[in-house]
Amino acid sequence: MGSRSFSGASSLALAALALLAAGLVAGCAGGGMQTSASSTRQEVDRPERVETSSGSEITGRRGPRVVASLELASKAAGLLDRGRPDEAIRVLERALGLNPESARAYYQMARAWKQKGDFSQALEYNRMAAMYPAGDREWAEKIRDQRRRILERKGAD
Repeated sequence: MGSRSFSGASSLALAALALLAAGLVAGCAGGGMQTSASSTRQEVDRPERVETSSGSEITGRRGPRVVASLELASKAAGLLDRGRPDEAIRVLERALGLNPESARAYYQMARAWKQKGDFSQALEYNRMAAMYPAGDREWAEKIRDQRRRILERKGAD
C-alpha cells in the first residue's frame, strides 16, 4: 500500500469530517452519550484562538467549517500577495460557501476585486466584511482602513 501526501486543506477536511462523524455517532447513541455530544459541540464552537496553516492566529468560533473557511481565506491572501486575484476569488467563493459570515474572506475578496480594478465590487465586499468582525476591534479597524484605501483609489481613477 503506497503512502499518500495530503495538502493542508485536505488534512483539514479530513479532520473536519472526523469531528462531524464523532459528533453524529455520539448524538445517535442516546442516554448519557447525549450529554457527551452536547459538550463536544460546545467544545468545538467555543471561541478561542486558532492557528491557520500559514501561522496566523485567529480568534473566533472554531467549528470545522469555520476553520476550513479561515484556511481558504489564508490561502487566498497568499494568492493575492502573488498577484493572482482570479484564483483568489475562486478560493474565497469556497471559503464563503463554508462560512458566509467570514469577515476575513470578505476582506480578502475586497482585496481581490481592488487588485482587478473593480472598486465598486471591492467596496461591496468590504461592506460585507464590516458586518462580521465579531467584536474584534483590531479587525474592524483593518476593515475601515481598507475601505478608505479603496475609496481613495476609486477617486484617483
